Amino acid sequence: MESTDAQNGKAMRKKGHWAACGVLLVAGFTACGEGAGGPADKPAVRPASQMCDDTLRGAGGAALRKIGGTDEYWESEGSGRNGDPYEFSLRATAKRLREGIPGGDCRIYLGDRDSDFPLIDIHFVATAVSPVPAKPAGSGDDYGRIIYPVGSYAAVGKNEGAMLYFACPTAKFRKAGGFVKAEMYLDEGMARPSSTARDRIAVLNAVSRGLAEELGCGAEAKLPAAVPEGHRVHS
Repeated sequence: MESTDAQNGKAMRKKGHWAACGVLLVAGFTACGEGAGGPADKPAVRPASQMCDDTLRGAGGAALRKIGGTDEYWESEGSGRNGDPYEFSLRATAKRLREGIPGGDCRIYLGDRDSDFPLIDIHFVATAVSPVPAKPAGSGDDYGRIIYPVGSYAAVGKNEGAMLYFACPTAKFRKAGGFVKAEMYLDEGMARPSSTARDRIAVLNAVSRGLAEELGCGAEAKLPAAVPEGHRVHS
């Protein structure tokens, strides 16, 4: 049986997680989905390159190692109540997006930590909404973000949330078309302070790049192998 201190500590971590989700919602990022906790039994630990259906190779894997400070991670396994697998799959996510259903999440947990919540949670949805802000740069929702020349639009928010849009006109989405929106939630309490906004976009870009290839729009997506420097939007 857990001690009172242990129970209180777990409750505080959960409270902090959902508080962070609330902050991301205010900032315009919505990647904190329901059921973000992992399964009861922790799966086998694997290297960064094997996370998110083996998409985090090269620059993406290096960025994840900088964020987590290790090369030991694990992903959710098993299935939810509706039968959908917890573990991220490019094929399954592409299928869901084509059918008009939000894609499955890629949730990455630190291998050396027994946590109910992931270090990183990445979520995808097909959308017909333009990824380019209607307001001039330096105003409105863009203020304070770091913008990266990746895909159609990519940014890291003031509170470490990240988003990326890429064009995918050939995917023939049933209910929405034109673009895929990728969102990332990052648990700042687990991330290394030395990691950067560029590291977050590098991870999001790498997984998105794999998904774009699976959807058949790798060329149109314009997702590079390495993420260039971004610029912060000031008033």
